[in-house]
Amino acid sequence: MNDIFSIKWDIVVPVLLLGLVIVRVNRRLKLGNRIFPPEYLFMFVFAQSILHFCMPMHQLIDYPYTLCGLLPVVFRYGSQHFFHSAFLRHDTAISPLEKSNYLFTTGIYSYTRNPIYVVMTLFLVGTATLFGSLSAFLIVPFFPLLIYYRFIRFEEAILEQTFGDEYRQYKSRVMRWI
Repeated sequence: MNDIFSIKWDIVVPVLLLGLVIVRVNRRLKLGNRIFPPEYLFMFVFAQSILHFCMPMHQLIDYPYTLCGLLPVVFRYGSQHFFHSAFLRHDTAISPLEKSNYLFTTGIYSYTRNPIYVVMTLFLVGTATLFGSLSAFLIVPFFPLLIYYRFIRFEEAILEQTFGDEYRQYKSRVMRWI
């Protein structure tokens, strides 16, 4: 009787994540927009789930310690409001590749030039921790690489063109990641 009501997490989790990715990407494309980092982030979480459930490698972290992965996941959603309100307060674009009219250099931006991408990467570390397997962790380093080549290089060029020496000085003082 218990088998009837048991949940096949190895099927449910990837299917739900795939659905989330499809909905988000479809919404972006219907609006005529490009695919931005949040959609790539969920694509990576989907890939983590596929790797974890379909090609499992050594289990690095066991339950209940895997629940520590909830901290960066919750932090990402908590920080989302902080970043959005900061960009709204300064009336500047939060979307990548759009011209900004304000250069953030204080607060978290005095430690990293890309705190939103750092938080997204930590989110992936959190989801990998929730899965606990080596296979889920293997994909994490590819996210910052994708973000760098797909967005950061162009964002930095726009910021340098917009803010000139002010941005170059900021860039020389503060690291890209951490």
